[in-house]
Amino acid sequence: MTRIIAGAAKGRRLAVPKHRTRPTSDRVRESMFSAVSAYLLKAGLDWSELAVLDLYAGSGALGLEALSRGARQVVLIEKTRSAGEVIEANIAAVALPGTLLLVGDVSSVLGRLGGQVFDLILVDPPYEVAAAEIASILMKLQVSGLAAGGGLAVVERPTQDWATPIPATWEVLRQRRHGDTTLWYGQVPENALDFK
Repeated sequence: MTRIIAGAAKGRRLAVPKHRTRPTSDRVRESMFSAVSAYLLKAGLDWSELAVLDLYAGSGALGLEALSRGARQVVLIEKTRSAGEVIEANIAAVALPGTLLLVGDVSSVLGRLGGQVFDLILVDPPYEVAAAEIASILMKLQVSGLAAGGGLAVVERPTQDWATPIPATWEVLRQRRHGDTTLWYGQVPENALDFK
């Protein structure tokens, strides 16, 4: 079990899929969302203005944390049906409007998101997914217009993998190590803010 850290659903417990899932620890998630909140403050934005895309959603904890903090919309993408069922239960437990769950491979599901634009992209894939594959997916989001100009992506990676998951066309804003986990922050380069 994990929990929602802040916002309207603070303290709500979330189930975690049983197999092949490595949920983001509460400590790392708290650090991630503190950094994103500081970024929003600096940018003069509020959570209520954000459309959030949670790739490789697992339990849905990252996307549901954003929803609890006030994001107007959260789209969660998860490959496995069993994890999708856990996410559905967690969406019901959080009981806030504005979520959409899509089950399928991230690359193939992105084509079903036409016309939407996401301000915050949360990426927590299995660690065996290569950094180059993540960068390719983020690049597809930029080229297709799904990633907002000036939009922010946060990517969770194993600390021992120093390859950047942020595409060369994006700006790497910061990189923070949390034990065996490293968070990478990148931005589509429209009005990039100093976030170091």
